[in-house]
Amino acid sequence: MLFHAPVTRTWLRQATLALTLTCRSSYRGVVEFMRDLLGVSSSVGAVHNLQHWAAAQACMINRKQDLSGIRVGLHDELFQGSRRL
Repeated sequence: MLFHAPVTRTWLRQATLALTLTCRSSYRGVVEFMRDLLGVSSSVGAVHNLQHWAAAQACMINRKQDLSGIRVGLHDELFQGSRRL
């Protein structure tokens, strides 16, 4: 064995979020990964609920940020796609 990593409930949540957000896996793909590779039973609804819970947490964190000191915004290239510079 190369190393041992304990698989906790928190780790499973993080892996689920990473698979969907970083790896762009579908909900069904996450369920298959958990079942086939980790032997953990999950459902599409559980993955969906976790995504909504994480989004709510992110919204709460974002709302706490004080942006009053920002005078000029630096827009991402996604918003400048149709503009010619």
